[in-house]
Amino acid sequence: MIYIVEGSNRVGKTTYIKEKIKENDIYIRNRYVLDYMIDHKHDSLISSLSMLDFIEELSKKDFDVYLDRFHISEIVYGRLFRNYDNDEMSYIVDDKLSKIKNLKLLFITSDYYHLDKIKEKEKLNEYLSIQNMFRKEITKSKIKNKETINNNY
Repeated sequence: MIYIVEGSNRVGKTTYIKEKIKENDIYIRNRYVLDYMIDHKHDSLISSLSMLDFIEELSKKDFDVYLDRFHISEIVYGRLFRNYDNDEMSYIVDDKLSKIKNLKLLFITSDYYHLDKIKEKEKLNEYLSIQNMFRKEITKSKIKNKETINNNY
């Protein structure tokens, strides 16, 4: 099974994956790929389509694959922090992902009560706003097999 794990900052995506992953599973931390895309919008479609081929092949294997962020993060963070709208590319990716049988989109949410540092508490409204943007895009996704996991510490 392929699990695409999406959600706002500080909701526990990586922690969730680390708790679920087994010895022979694969963990792909897409944050580094997304960081590259900040200055390379035109490359993001090529990069995403290449990753799709890889994901499709992995979905046929007998182990789980966890992707820590993917196309929904690209939509949300492209708008917020990269000053571009990459929705068209991401919706193409979403459509292709929706056709992969062994794939599940996980949306990790949080009430953010775990934030205890002053600076983090100041970011609470920003995190909740981003979480709502993710919720909107997850709802739009054509992927049928999806689940929301409330990670309230």
